[in-house]
Amino acid sequence: MKHAILVLAHKNVRQLCRLIGYFSRDCDVFVHIDKKQPFSREDEEMLRSYRQVKLVSREYDVNWGGTSVLESELHLLRMAVRQSDADYFHLISGQDYPVRPLDHFLAFFERNAGKEYISYLHLPHPNWENNTFRRLQYYYPFDDASGQRNPRGWVWEQVRRQQERGLKRPIPDEFDHLYGGSQWFSISRHAATTLLDYTDRSPSFYGRMWMTFAPEECYVATVLVNLLDKDSIEPWNHRFIRWKYENGNRPANLGCEHFRFLLD
Repeated sequence: MKHAILVLAHKNVRQLCRLIGYFSRDCDVFVHIDKKQPFSREDEEMLRSYRQVKLVSREYDVNWGGTSVLESELHLLRMAVRQSDADYFHLISGQDYPVRPLDHFLAFFERNAGKEYISYLHLPHPNWENNTFRRLQYYYPFDDASGQRNPRGWVWEQVRRQQERGLKRPIPDEFDHLYGGSQWFSISRHAATTLLDYTDRSPSFYGRMWMTFAPEECYVATVLVNLLDKDSIEPWNHRFIRWKYENGNRPANLGCEHFRFLLD
């Protein structure tokens, strides 16, 4: 079985090289580097020197919370479907690292061929936006905020002004059921082509994701959970994410103190 590894990266080229080196067998690797980050030509050539790397792209200026995250993610998926004969497609970040040997990773998907690993919740949900559709109803211009002194603060101010004026977008109605969850996934080729075909044939829902907050956390789950056989979907993506503020970030920047959680 062949795997395509899709990596959204923005820093730490040597860590990224170590991550790529892990996928040394039965894997094709596709990397997108945030266009605005200072990766040198030598850095990119270092990444391309790995035989498993099929693409290093700098197509998008990627901004946290913005539509650009979804755009770069689907760009990688599209390139991987075209350029690899992979059976599975795995989206990860450049800050991720597998906690089991490669043989364990490969054997797991051999045993579970045909399963889709997508974390999702039915929306609205108490764990999302206080049981509202808030992130879909207001404009969040994260991709236009990079020139501001405090980009995130500026975006929240734009949302507050919309609320003051009673401006609110209608909830998307392309599907009767909306879903949301972690953006990271491991999906079969069937799921990958289903997602891309839907995006091409029915672009209104994709277009409606423009300037929603973190649209990648809603778009993929909504399309696939609605269009695939639900029995094929495991609602957990097998990523360890600690949703607490620790080590200066939420979700937590993992440190040695978290190692015990990875032993199960």
